[in-house]
Amino acid sequence: GTQIRNVGSVGGNICTASPISDLNPLWIASRASFRVSDCKGNVRTCPADRFFLGYRKVDLASDEILISIFLPWNSKYEFVKEFKQAHRRDDDIAIVNAGMRACLEERDGKWVVGDAVIVYGGVAPYSVCADETRAFLIGKEWNREGLEGVLGILGKEIVLKE
Repeated sequence: GTQIRNVGSVGGNICTASPISDLNPLWIASRASFRVSDCKGNVRTCPADRFFLGYRKVDLASDEILISIFLPWNSKYEFVKEFKQAHRRDDDIAIVNAGMRACLEERDGKWVVGDAVIVYGGVAPYSVCADETRAFLIGKEWNREGLEGVLGILGKEIVLKE
């Protein structure tokens, strides 16, 4: 739908560190990194998975500002996907959202997961990586059986508190 205000910035969205940001799980899943500068011009790079420290807390000192985002190219068999569940289709905040990345490799004529990242927003004070699920996925064949096995692990690892 039509936005009420035509104002906003990607950097502002990142630095606000909202636990229900639609973008933050994607930055982490896609292996993005953030370039940060202090007031003296010293520049450092922080991977997205280490930038979000807690509820609305980021790895920025009081004299630092986010100056750029690096988003790496995907390889041929690397896929990134976002998911969002909200009450309404347009212009609504997420109940829960996710960013996921899977990098597939062909081994002995079968497609297996070479690397994967699954990140959820809206389930904790900041975006959460499903590391146990990732460990389970790596090396598994990319098929229905393998993916169904993920559900049991994911259901125990990412718990929604009421």
